[in-house]
Amino acid sequence: MLNAEMKHKDLKPRTKVFALRVIHMYSNLPRMAVSIQHLDFSLSRPLMFRAVIRLLAALALLFSLTVRAADWPQFRGPLGNGVAQEYKAPLHWGPEKNVRWKATLPGPGNSSPIVSHGRVFITCAEDAGKKRNLYCFDRRTGKELWVRTVEFPIVEPTHQSNPYCASTPVADGARVVVWHGSPGVFCYDFDGKELWKKDLGEVRNEWGYGSSPILHRGKVILNFGPGDRAFLAALDLKTGKLLWKYDEPGGSSSIDKRNIGFSENSRPSCDVVHGDQMRPARHRWHGLQADGI
Repeated sequence: MLNAEMKHKDLKPRTKVFALRVIHMYSNLPRMAVSIQHLDFSLSRPLMFRAVIRLLAALALLFSLTVRAADWPQFRGPLGNGVAQEYKAPLHWGPEKNVRWKATLPGPGNSSPIVSHGRVFITCAEDAGKKRNLYCFDRRTGKELWVRTVEFPIVEPTHQSNPYCASTPVADGARVVVWHGSPGVFCYDFDGKELWKKDLGEVRNEWGYGSSPILHRGKVILNFGPGDRAFLAALDLKTGKLLWKYDEPGGSSSIDKRNIGFSENSRPSCDVVHGDQMRPARHRWHGLQADGI
């Protein structure tokens, strides 16, 4: 709410109109209320004037970020729940309906595209996984801005329904991180410059790999696996340094050799957790059918 009365007589009319118009424009921002009880734009007080100018500049930046369509920076969206923040998204689309642009990729894949600060990122493999690519497109036009390829000489096992590069990248508006399985974790800036890479070892499983990294408080969190080597790891987002690593029970790298359920269906799941009995939780693990998730 803007106080309509400005009692300072030394406020020039032209400055007053400018202030009213700008503040009125930003007061209409969604989920935001602007409350200004007292303003002094007198040029005889330069410090106050500069402070107000900085306030308006900050509001202008916020306005530019608000009007831009919401980003989708990771697997299943900004909150990880698959719910879009856009309230004007189309409800129906097809090959020629509600499609702004298209881009051709060299092969199929299970990873999802992500959107961050005007960029669209997607992974795709070539040559039976010997080339693992990260593509970057302009969000508005669909123009391919760059592609970064990691070459890997070994043809690894995977299921025909799960091509290589099944992991979805994650971005924070300045960096994009992608896990290419056995070749490692790679981080690029938005111009495609490689910032760091981290080799976490081989992923070997008949179903391939598909977990996607997430970002949390300056860390890259990755569920590495499935297979004999299965663990949860945290990397420093700025440097790629391994901060900590927790081996899942049952893997060859774990002290606990209990099988956690990589059965013929390969997908581990916690079936029962007795965590309310004030004793170490007991878990029963089993593999879910392909349609069980």
